Amino acid sequence: DWQSAMTLAYMRYGKAVGLPSLITVHNLAFQGQFGAGIFGELGLPAVAMQLDGVEYYGGVGFLKAGLQAAWAITTVSPTYAQEIRSPEFGMGLDGLINMRATDLYGIVNGIDVDIWNPQTDKHLVANYSAETLAARAKNRKAVEERFSLEADGSPIVCVVSRLTWQKGMDI
Repeated sequence: DWQSAMTLAYMRYGKAVGLPSLITVHNLAFQGQFGAGIFGELGLPAVAMQLDGVEYYGGVGFLKAGLQAAWAITTVSPTYAQEIRSPEFGMGLDGLINMRATDLYGIVNGIDVDIWNPQTDKHLVANYSAETLAARAKNRKAVEERFSLEADGSPIVCVVSRLTWQKGMDI
């Protein structure tokens, strides 16, 4: 998020000042915070280095600048949109986000249930539904064989995620 957020500051302080813009927040923990010394290299006017611009606790905040400049803010879910308004999840940006609450929208981030449908997925050994859950046993057997796992009934857990405390990996 932070890597592209400064684009909105360039729009705000440049020729695209009136152009509608949107920023999507996936994870407030990654903000792109830098020391004030970087400001001169950004090519922004001096007026941008203020609280309502790119300035963030005496330095430069890329994500903060994007949140400040965007016409609208979206997140990966309605729940996350509410969570980041709190000090617990706002990562120091909750004050700004609350000021922008009328411009904040949570949009569900997820899978395409037509593509990832266990009843029709061509990548599964056996298709199944809520009524035919027993068919999953064939898929489990295929996973055990593919990864040389013992067929001892132990739980098989798969996580497609970053290995970070925010995803519960510290538990």
